[in-house]
Amino acid sequence: FLKNIKLDFDRILNILFRTFFLSTTIFSIIALYLLRLYRHPKFSSKDADFFRNAITDIPVIGDHSIYISLFLGIAIIMGVFIYRQKDTPPFLKVILVIGKLILTTILLLLMSKSVIVALIFSLLVVLIIQRKISKNVIIGGVIMVALGILLLPKQNNRFIELFNKESYNKVDIRNSTSIRFHVLKNSIELA
Repeated sequence: FLKNIKLDFDRILNILFRTFFLSTTIFSIIALYLLRLYRHPKFSSKDADFFRNAITDIPVIGDHSIYISLFLGIAIIMGVFIYRQKDTPPFLKVILVIGKLILTTILLLLMSKSVIVALIFSLLVVLIIQRKISKNVIIGGVIMVALGILLLPKQNNRFIELFNKESYNKVDIRNSTSIRFHVLKNSIELA
């Protein structure tokens, strides 16, 4: 029934991207405020587990940290596309940069390894495809990200699980890398 209606898919996509980016940024601002107020006897130190639990416990809008991280990553990518549009006014570019910083802050507090790695990979692919970045910048960026991950304080660095030999030797229910590795290993053995 829509065959006679002319739809401007670029405009619809633009509205979707802007709405998603704005709503995710507003969620992140609310979350940052509520994270300051959150208290839990089990999570006394403000590490990744504290923030992951806090984001889950936000009334009405809280959800599992993986889902929130996915929304944040997608919003960051959408923000890049909005920023790169030719008709984006300068004041909106400033708002986009501030919004991306807020989204990135929440993403780093949650320390969802797979989402962070996927986001970095996705942004690199977009920049390479658009030929907006040189190989030297990519190599330098990868080195900076790797150093940043390795130099994070241990209490908030979930990436350390990737380099811990114990993650691969036995199942540890408190270690997501261990769980995923052993599920994959057992699935391959059963196949």
